[in-house]
Amino acid sequence: MDTINESKLPYSIAIIKPDAHKDILAEMITKEIEDSGLVIAHRKDMVLSLEQAEEIYSEHSARPYFWASVKSLQGDKDSNYATVLVVESNEGPCIAKLQEIKGRSDMGGIRLKYRLLSKQELEEQGLFGNELIEELSKNRLHVPDTDEACKQLINKLLTDEEINELKERNPEFYKDLREIVKENKELKMLPPVR
Repeated sequence: MDTINESKLPYSIAIIKPDAHKDILAEMITKEIEDSGLVIAHRKDMVLSLEQAEEIYSEHSARPYFWASVKSLQGDKDSNYATVLVVESNEGPCIAKLQEIKGRSDMGGIRLKYRLLSKQELEEQGLFGNELIEELSKNRLHVPDTDEACKQLINKLLTDEEINELKERNPEFYKDLREIVKENKELKMLPPVR
């Protein structure tokens, strides 16, 4: 399985979370992505189902913060829209660039710039355990960890029509996505393992 450092694809997917919409940050985050030299090839706002949110974080399903992360993609009754961006890089692998823009917790990037509160600030307010994990999962932006996860998510979150619109823009990109669709269909047709 490829890692962020082994990423090769010149495109990726990024998801601006509902908490960023609630705080009116979605456009600022989109601008930061574009200002870094990346290109938004496709954008759509949507409400993610529980199944979609679980799929997005499937790479982390064994981790203790999994359900808090899933919940962060679904938002709440006041703000439940997420923005799905298909992003292209004209200068090498895209995931690494998006990960850098995203940042890590309180160590730079969008997560630091647009954070709600740092881990230390939350702990000083008396949050620990699940409450702390839930607040820390509100990190504004999701970027997959691998190229494979990126392709799977694009195929799960974009319609066939939306993927077909990308064909003229980048034929290689389109070809990669169609291969994943073909693999997924073949997997679904296999008989169940007994």
